[in-house]
Amino acid sequence: MAIPEARTVDGFEMQFGTNHLGPFALTILLLPHITDRIVTVASNAHRRAGVDVDFDDINSEHGYSPGRAYEQSKSANLLFTRELRRRPAAAGPPVTAHAVHPGYATTPTPGRGDR
Repeated sequence: MAIPEARTVDGFEMQFGTNHLGPFALTILLLPHITDRIVTVASNAHRRAGVDVDFDDINSEHGYSPGRAYEQSKSANLLFTRELRRRPAAAGPPVTAHAVHPGYATTPTPGRGDR
């Protein structure tokens, strides 16, 4: 979360690639085998995004903001979950799709000691 600007090996903004594109690809590959539910780890941070996903700047090439990139990735998670819920399961048993906010955790910060 809120990492310095970086890219995946495929050239995508790292938070978007890690938080959305990877889980998206895995879910699509597994979908024919899922028989019950899909749970997406989302975040309340999507509320700060302003727009759901800036499809004109998906890779934050017009100015990188760690927080904005994270918010955009989490907005994409919710849009994907919404679409999973909307589309009927065409091949196989119906599945339910859920997005969850896991809550907050205070973790040690290097150089600052435990909080």
